[in-house]
Parts: sequence; structure tokens; C-alpha cells
Amino acid sequence: MELMQKWVRTLCAPMAFRRQVVIRLTLAGTIISLAAAAASYAVEKRQIETSVFSMVIESAEYFKVSENRQHLAMQHGHKGSELKRLLYSSPFLAIRIFDSSGQMQAEAWKAFDTDFRSLVDDHRHTFLGTGTSHRNWLQLGERQVIQVVIPLASDEKNPVVYLEGVYPINEPLQQELDARIRNSVLFALASALVVTLLLYPVLISLMRLSIQSSNMLLDSNVELIGTLGSAIAKRDSDTDSHNYRVTMYAVRLAEVLDRPHSEMQGLITGAFLHDIGKIGIPDAILLKPDRLNESELSIMKQHVVLGQQIIANNHWLRKSLEVIGGHHEKYDGSGYPKGLLAEMIPLSARIFAVVDVFDALTSVRPYKEAFTLEMAKEILEEGRGKHFDPVIVSIFLGHVDGLFNEIGTISHERLEEHLREVTDKYFERSC
Repeated sequence: MELMQKWVRTLCAPMAFRRQVVIRLTLAGTIISLAAAAASYAVEKRQIETSVFSMVIESAEYFKVSENRQHLAMQHGHKGSELKRLLYSSPFLAIRIFDSSGQMQAEAWKAFDTDFRSLVDDHRHTFLGTGTSHRNWLQLGERQVIQVVIPLASDEKNPVVYLEGVYPINEPLQQELDARIRNSVLFALASALVVTLLLYPVLISLMRLSIQSSNMLLDSNVELIGTLGSAIAKRDSDTDSHNYRVTMYAVRLAEVLDRPHSEMQGLITGAFLHDIGKIGIPDAILLKPDRLNESELSIMKQHVVLGQQIIANNHWLRKSLEVIGGHHEKYDGSGYPKGLLAEMIPLSARIFAVVDVFDALTSVRPYKEAFTLEMAKEILEEGRGKHFDPVIVSIFLGHVDGLFNEIGTISHERLEEHLREVTDKYFERSC
């Protein structure tokens, strides 16, 4: 337990707190930086493509010169020699001529290989009207080209032929484009990093406020348990210390059973508030020094349902309903209020049933004196498989001597200290 408390104190130290913030902020900053870089890359690449396409279209204007257009539009312009003359006087790698129906009429290439030619052939164009164009960005290995088609019209309205140009991205241009993308991505990364660093003090402040609010809420909820326990104590003179003892017994037994952390909070709140429904039981019955008759016992049993009703609408205490609603169920099905049998009874309620009866036996009540430890152990043994889960009662009996010395014989003040230690352990405060 001391090791656990030391670990919690270490985790909640200022340096550890700042380290946690740095780790989370670094993770968030990395994600934001990568997202910004990806967005920047996509935007910059799109802008570069648009810019290059515009440059290609401007280069293609060469073919709209009246004389060149006539060569292309007229039949004799499709001859290889004339087409090559136009090609070698332009920056294009290849040009092809398509008629108005999209059928290729002629082509000329400065240089090409089979794979590259196939790549160009695989990309079909949409043959649009005057004033429009269609384009593709192609890459074969490390080689990039732009494939563009523009209509050539003889009367400014109806295209007579279409010109396809294959424009190479040369090494200087490629380096310029790569540099633009690289610079844009680096700027996005740097900007995200600077923003992340500027957010650090803001997040530290906000997280501290959030942690303070969370801890205040937790403290208020823990205090609520004590307040409700005190309210029960006003009705039953022994209930206050009984609540502390049975809670500690239940926690220690659950720890021996190696129950997970998620169950411990419900067990603690349920154990401390198990008899909260007694608030609704008349004093004449609750404080009666003699045994209750059948009618009175029926009324007393209602405290289970009353307790569930009191807690039902409290989200933070809802985990305690298993103990509050099941602590009077019996393993053989003879308990109340539902007569649950064996494993149908929630485990936390089966754990609590053992310690509740044990503490009732070893404590002074208005109607009896305290039983000795040996007498209480015998009664628990007799209830094995009847009142109690046989496995749980066996484990408890194996540890009961030490637990009784730790919990059953100490002052109320020491019980309060033990309970604070337990709540600090299982209701961990934020750092």
C-alpha cells in the first residue's frame, strides 16, 4: 500500500504533471503538423499543376497562329515532315492531330520508348468545344509529362481539328516544383510547431483548472458518502462505526480476492451506504431492543428497496446499488428482497454479506452483546453454502484474525483514517 501511495505521489508531482502535458502536447502537435503538412502538400501540388498547365496552354498557343493552324487543319499539314517541323519548333515532346470525331490523323514524336508511348495512349481525352482544354499529368518512373488537348477552330465556333501536346517536365522545372513543395511543407510544419509551443502554457493553465475542478468534485462526492453515513448514524447509534468497519473489511477481503480497480469503488460506496434505506424505517422498529415480530420484520426489510430508491438517481453512487440491493440475499436463495440464488447474487454483495454479518456478530447492538471472535467464526462456518458463498467465507475465515485486529478493535478515529487511505487509493485524484 505504501508503494502504491508513493507511486501516486510521484505521478502527481509537478514535474510528472508537466511531463504528461509535454507528452500529450507533443503527440497532438505531431498529428497537427502532419495534417498541416499533408494539406499544404496537396494545396501546393494542386497550385503547381494549375500553374504548369497554364504554361503548357500558353505554349500551345503557338499552334493557333493562323499559318500553323492552317497547316494542322488542312490535309497537307498532316504529312510527317510538316508536323515534325512544327514539333521541333515548339517545346513539346510530341504532338498528335485528331479530327472532330476524336480519331487520330497524324502524330510526331521527338523521342519516345514503347512504355512511354503506351502510357500516353492509355489516357483518353474529352474533346470539348472552342475555348476549352483537357489535360493529364503523367508519370513513368521518374519521368513526368503533361498531356494536353486543345481545339483548333477555323471559324471561332466549331473545332475542325484537335491538337494534343505532350509537354516534358525538365530537370530544372522539376527541381523548382520540388523546392516549392518542400518549402511549403516545411513552413506548415514549422508553423504547427510554433503554435504547439505557444499553446503549452495555455494548456498547463487550463489543465490545472480542470484538475482542480475534478478533484473538488471527487472530494465533494466522498464527503457526500460521509454525510449520508452520518445521517444514518442519527437513526442508529451503532451504524456510524459499523459503516466504517464493514467498508474496511469488504475492501480487505476484495483485495485478497484480487478484484479489479473498477469494482472497488462500487464496493466501497455500497458498503458504507448499505443501510441508507434505514432512514425511512420508523424509530419504534429500528431502535427496538427486542426481536422484531413478523410485521415489524417485514417493514424493516423494506430498507433495502428504500436504499435503492435513494441512490438510483445519483450517477456517481449508482455502482453501489449491487451491494445496497443484494446485501441481504442468501446463497441458498432464502434471502430478500429478490431471493437470488448463488452466483445470481452480485459478487460485491456476496463479499459484503460475509463481512456485514461478521461485524454485526462482533459488535454491540441494542438487542444483544458482542459475540466473541471464535463464536462469530463458528456462525460464519455454519452459514457456508447457506447464507454465504462457500469460497468467499472460507477465504475470509483464513484472514479473519488479522483483519479483526486491524479493524474490529480500533477507535472510530483510526477507522476514519483507514477509510481516507482507501478512498485516496481507489478514488485517485488527478495530478
